[in-house]
Amino acid sequence: MDSKIVNPSDGRSGGIMLLWKREVTIQQKYSAPKYIDVKVLDGKSGEWRFTSMYGELRWQDKYKTGYKIRELKAQHDLPWLIMGDLNEILYSHEKSGGNPRPTSYMQDFRDVLSDCSLEDLGVFGDPYTWQRGRIRERLDRTVASPSWSAMFPNAAPHHLDTDFDNMPAQPNHGPKRFEAKWLQESTFRDVVQKAWLAAGSDGPSGGVLERLGRVHEAMHEWDAKVLKKPKKRLRRSQREFYQAVSGALTDESEIKAKEMAELIEQILEHEEIEWIQRSRANWLKLEVGPTDPAFLDKIQQRVTPEMNQKL
Repeated sequence: MDSKIVNPSDGRSGGIMLLWKREVTIQQKYSAPKYIDVKVLDGKSGEWRFTSMYGELRWQDKYKTGYKIRELKAQHDLPWLIMGDLNEILYSHEKSGGNPRPTSYMQDFRDVLSDCSLEDLGVFGDPYTWQRGRIRERLDRTVASPSWSAMFPNAAPHHLDTDFDNMPAQPNHGPKRFEAKWLQESTFRDVVQKAWLAAGSDGPSGGVLERLGRVHEAMHEWDAKVLKKPKKRLRRSQREFYQAVSGALTDESEIKAKEMAELIEQILEHEEIEWIQRSRANWLKLEVGPTDPAFLDKIQQRVTPEMNQKL
């Protein structure tokens, strides 16, 4: 994204941000800790209004969200789209588990949307956007005026799951380079030595350049299969957690979800410890060029006598 509007949080509470690309023209109209209201200048479809909103959380303050929506509506008559965590449901079927939502709160929310000529756009994917234990609710939603829906008749919100394994990989157009972080790994020396000696077993063709090429390939293969393995395990655990909570919540699925949540927390904790340990190293020394004496000394410490003989 090229531009942004940020309303920072108050500690861990609130905070909202709007991002957009340079080809989109935005004019900011109103901004507050819980909402950002802008005019979108669309060269193809015309002007329309977008409001990103975070609804009031406390029961006694929920009326403020409806009051703000009505206030914004009175300030313009453009096609309008509101998106965000409005922290309220419209109907009882949008909540599963726990005590029923008071009918008066749901009716007040429906009245706000009706008075402002806003319609819920529905959703594809998991109907719930928030969960705590066995309680699930659809607190995030997208509502729009009929004129906005006429401008974008095919628009439909999609709730994404946490199956990151099926997300398209980001293309890597640059060359594969030596990673300074490899020097911090205890198995670095073994990987280099094995690749170097394996290249020498090819006979006369195993020259220095070819050996370096073999080491280069081996290092990146080691990086993908070993060093990045915890990330794959994390994605797999996240996928299993989502599968456990996306269906009907039973004793079995709740136990599975708890196990996966604990495993995810453990993996993240191990990763945090690893980065804390690495942060103690002097990274500036790892940013030097190959002719720097410090760099050569660091490499020399990881080269065996057998490898020196081959050189």
